[in-house]
Amino acid sequence: GMSSLMTMGSAFVVDTFNGAALFRSTIVEIIYMCVFLVAPILTFAICLMARDDEPWRKAAGVWAIMVCITFCVWGLAVTYQEVKACFWLVERHFCKDDESSDDNYNIIHGASGQEESQDSRLAKKWKRLTKIAKRALILTQTARYSGEKKQRFHILAGTDISSSLGHTPLETSISLYSRLTSLSFFQMFDTLEEPKRVYNSEEIRDILPFMTKSNWSMQKMWCMGDSRYRNVVVARGPSALTPDQIKYSLVCTVTSSVVATLLLIGFLAWMEIGLASYFIVAVISLFCCVVPIFRNGLEMYRMYDGVNDESVDVDEEGGANLFQVWETLRITQPKLWYCYARIAIEVVFFFFWPFISMIVKSNYPVASVFVMLGSFTFLWRYFDANAVLSELGSLSDVADTQTHQEKYRLSEFIGRVITNKGRRWWSW
Repeated sequence: GMSSLMTMGSAFVVDTFNGAALFRSTIVEIIYMCVFLVAPILTFAICLMARDDEPWRKAAGVWAIMVCITFCVWGLAVTYQEVKACFWLVERHFCKDDESSDDNYNIIHGASGQEESQDSRLAKKWKRLTKIAKRALILTQTARYSGEKKQRFHILAGTDISSSLGHTPLETSISLYSRLTSLSFFQMFDTLEEPKRVYNSEEIRDILPFMTKSNWSMQKMWCMGDSRYRNVVVARGPSALTPDQIKYSLVCTVTSSVVATLLLIGFLAWMEIGLASYFIVAVISLFCCVVPIFRNGLEMYRMYDGVNDESVDVDEEGGANLFQVWETLRITQPKLWYCYARIAIEVVFFFFWPFISMIVKSNYPVASVFVMLGSFTFLWRYFDANAVLSELGSLSDVADTQTHQEKYRLSEFIGRVITNKGRRWWSW
């Protein structure tokens, strides 16, 4: 709950800095003007005229209250738009064959035929919404717990880099979790006969980050982690990464591992917590810090080693480029009962159990805040538009009936809120 709140707060700050881009209108501009400038300045001026001893404190208090109210309203609006977009995508692309298109439109937008009774319309609408919600839950859980593999391709410039159809993968990467889900011992997963293409957030938003010799950075490559799979690396041609940049990337990774180890040793010596504690913390650090850094460096070196691959002829003088791209394929997916079981376990142990404990301890204020944050987290976790779009493709292809403003808003929701990297850090 708190991680979602802090992530929303970070997104609110960024959106405010960009001029309330998500909900930009004349009314919103006036409200933001009053909240951030007019109200605190007017309060400060009144306190000065009243010869108050602490005018700055009252002005800051008014500003804080106004910002808090604005953030709450903004969070409600973002949550509503996120859930609405998720339902709309599920209804349009996964439930469109159940009823007529007119009925589908009526569910989301509230229209209905006059010949039906009010009770009949409400019952039909509730039944339809329940079905869409169940489908959204399954899609979200499937996207979260499926086993995937990543494949690396070389694609010549001028071809469609969003698809690897007709190309042979140069490298395949499968995580330990994905390998475990493929074992017949685990009866919670089904192995797909044909791997299914899934899309990451950049592909959904039609934003493909290119890595060239001009925008390469050692610090950036060391800190980017798994996001390196999302980069379209220019492996051959005038803009390709140089061999020196590849070597420096590996040197930077090794140096970072050494520095992290020395920092840990210095911290343990400063704490003077005993030899046994040194050993325990060193082992934890080895598996959680040093090993991942070395692994990332090795994978990064293998990925950039394709720069010197001579298996594909490229016309250097003509300015042709060879792009190195990664593609994600789903190889296993959880069974239906496992999806529902995970939802039940998470709700019971991470929501009801803590809530009941707070009620038993008569901690009602904290319980109230917990229920509010937990409700928002439930909506964000189980009605994820990004998970639905990961099976469909880019916004330009699947949201063709939406306006440019609606596409932009959904794209910003996915990039700045749903897939915000800070969510993981706030969770820890």
